[in-house]
Amino acid sequence: MSLSADEQRILTSVTHDLYNALSSPREQLETAVAHLESAPFALSYANASATLLSMIKLFHPGDRILIDHNAPPLLETWNSAGLKVERLDLQHCDLAAPHYQGVKLIWTTQCNPELLAMAHMQGAWILLDSTLAPGRGMCGADLVYYGHAGCLSGQGDLTLSMLITASETLFEACSVGRIPPGLVESLLTLRALDTLGLRLERAKETADLL
Repeated sequence: MSLSADEQRILTSVTHDLYNALSSPREQLETAVAHLESAPFALSYANASATLLSMIKLFHPGDRILIDHNAPPLLETWNSAGLKVERLDLQHCDLAAPHYQGVKLIWTTQCNPELLAMAHMQGAWILLDSTLAPGRGMCGADLVYYGHAGCLSGQGDLTLSMLITASETLFEACSVGRIPPGLVESLLTLRALDTLGLRLERAKETADLL
């Protein structure tokens, strides 16, 4: 049975409205997180693997990646793509040394002026892993990363992952072919942002007591 022109218009309108309703929570989440980190761009992904898969397009085989000693083990899977991932204590090494020339990305959980200066002197991007400390801003980094939404949402079972950046070039490169999070994950994380400040404050008070 074929649809009349009016029925086809109604169906098209309903489909368009449904698509917008489903995509809106993700876009709202990205806007809110970009604002949280004082950056213009944010991208959400289904999980950390999807984020790393999207990021790998930034590199070429043979590129060197320096990761902090407490960086997630998942990063070492980049070695199988021809990258050279090296784990070390970034806070106590001299990145200005000739040994570290040719580094493309530095992955750290703490940004300090010396680390930033040495990274940019080497022409490397610096990524700040804020999975456990959302909301501290870019701190001079090129990218901010959330490996999961545990702290962001207060729910440990949400695998949603995010990248935040002030660079339009990095934003566009990491947007291509990305695997976005589901509607439920986006909605739950977005809803939880209202209590993020309070949860972080309480967590700090508890840590101080311990």
